[in-house]
Amino acid sequence: MGRKSCRQIASKSKWIAGGTLRELHKRENEGQVSLDDEETLLHKKIDELDEKESNLKESHEKLRMANAHLEADIIKKSEQIKQLQTQLAAEQRRNQHLQANIQKEQEAHEDCKRTRAQWITNAAEDHKLLVKEEMDNLKKSMLSLTPTRGKRIEVYRKVTDRHTKMSRFRRVIEFIEEFVGKDDADLFITDFVNFVANCDSYKFSFKLSPWDSFYVTIKFGLSDEFLKQFKKICKTRIGFDILAGRNTINDMKKKIDPGQDFHFSVEYVSKKNADGREIHAPCVVAFARDVPNLLRRRLERLSRSKRLVHDDWTAGEIVIGVGGDKGADVTKMCMILENVDKPNNPHSIQMLGLYHGHDDNQNLHVKLGPLFDQLNNLHSISYTENDVEVTKKIRIKPIGDLKFLSALFGHSGQSSSSPCPVCNQSWTKSGRNKALLSTFCFEEVGAPRTLTQLLREGRPLLHVEPELAGPPALHTIMGITQSYVIDPLVARCNQIDYSKLTIT
Repeated sequence: MGRKSCRQIASKSKWIAGGTLRELHKRENEGQVSLDDEETLLHKKIDELDEKESNLKESHEKLRMANAHLEADIIKKSEQIKQLQTQLAAEQRRNQHLQANIQKEQEAHEDCKRTRAQWITNAAEDHKLLVKEEMDNLKKSMLSLTPTRGKRIEVYRKVTDRHTKMSRFRRVIEFIEEFVGKDDADLFITDFVNFVANCDSYKFSFKLSPWDSFYVTIKFGLSDEFLKQFKKICKTRIGFDILAGRNTINDMKKKIDPGQDFHFSVEYVSKKNADGREIHAPCVVAFARDVPNLLRRRLERLSRSKRLVHDDWTAGEIVIGVGGDKGADVTKMCMILENVDKPNNPHSIQMLGLYHGHDDNQNLHVKLGPLFDQLNNLHSISYTENDVEVTKKIRIKPIGDLKFLSALFGHSGQSSSSPCPVCNQSWTKSGRNKALLSTFCFEEVGAPRTLTQLLREGRPLLHVEPELAGPPALHTIMGITQSYVIDPLVARCNQIDYSKLTIT
């Protein structure tokens, strides 16, 4: 390849020299140059060509040497490739040998697994046979202890005789003593009872549930220190703990935090202690922080459980009864939802507030004023029903005894000349014109009171029409019925009975 390039370059140089001569001849013909100039120019060109030829020879030598080096490298690389091919063939043979060994090991492992599985199966079958044989022997032993030697054993739930039960208890204890040894029978019975108490297969249990433990702690005001000592005594004296863990109880306290839904404050009221002395005792005042939120959550829970009722009585509205009463020096306010099957169910009552004191208008206004503000602004409620956001109007019905209804409406009470909190009928309670059962006109109806009238004459706490108030069941049954039905009947019976007696 180098020699061919040199010949091409020499040929091209001759072509260039010839071209130069032709150019000189052309110029000479045209009279532009002289013969001396032409000779000088020709020698110059020849020198240049000689120099180029020398450079080309030098380049050709370098190319020849480089080509020799490349050929040597190619030979060396070829030898290396042959060595690598030999090593690769050796590695392939080694790999095949390893794969053959692995396959043999896998086959041996599978054989071992099959053998082990068969051994386990055989051992399990043998164990079942041994257990069955032992159970049969135990059954025969138990039957031999019965009075009838197993001829007839009554089902335990049908046994009513105390002596029969005691006899069975003693036989079971005798069997346990024989089974584990008399010295270890007490420890075995303790562990066995704990095992049964913690087993989900049986209802028997020594421990209260986390909820029951939480309820007991709150109901009886048990402190954390008391729980700690009580649990220690239970484990030491009787071998088990009847309450859930203290951390579990504390977690439930945090989860069921009444402070999220109710506002609490403390006031000091005058009370008499056990010695009859008057003291200032701290008492709680509580009321709901967000009545609409409480009602919304209640409605959504009822809707999810398919217990929310919409019928002709509710007329597409959410109807709630708001009432209260005083008992044991504590006045309590509550909310009852009518949109359920049994509104009067005591477990369905929602507490709204409480305080220590009388259930009069002044105390209700001072201590539960923010609660009444929420109720008076509660005109509608939005909640999720069947995965749809709905908004319904709210109808509030005041409920309670006559005293509480009068306090809600700002009415002067049953000692006034117009004692009814929902109408304006008046009558005289003393003097010559005193209203009597024999002369009272029961069929006469007074003009109904209105919210406008109540706002004008007093301070109603609940801004609803008085005609929506529910009948005071307590006074209707225990008052009117007792006074005008039961008592006269008892008096008449006494007249009949005692009229036949002869006094001597």
